[in-house]
Amino acid sequence: MVVGYGQHEHFLASDLPALLPETRSEMALPLIVGERVLGVFDVQSEAVNRFTEEDLRVQTTLAGQVAVALQNANLMTGQPETAGLAGLPLWP
Repeated sequence: MVVGYGQHEHFLASDLPALLPETRSEMALPLIVGERVLGVFDVQSEAVNRFTEEDLRVQTTLAGQVAVALQNANLMTGQPETAGLAGLPLWP
């Protein structure tokens, strides 16, 4: 978990601040099944230091369940990935 939105060494500047200018806290968790990253589960808040270790545990569990659901949906539809879900390409 990173404290200090936009100040961490791994922060990537993007158009996000223009889209959500009031964001003060962010938790981004990978959606992983096996060794494959399907996407990112991103939670934001307007409150500084909003997220706790308990929030991290809960959101990590949720991200794992979402990743499995995406993988199952891919298997059911025969799609190699769910890029159309967000309109963005996914990495192999």
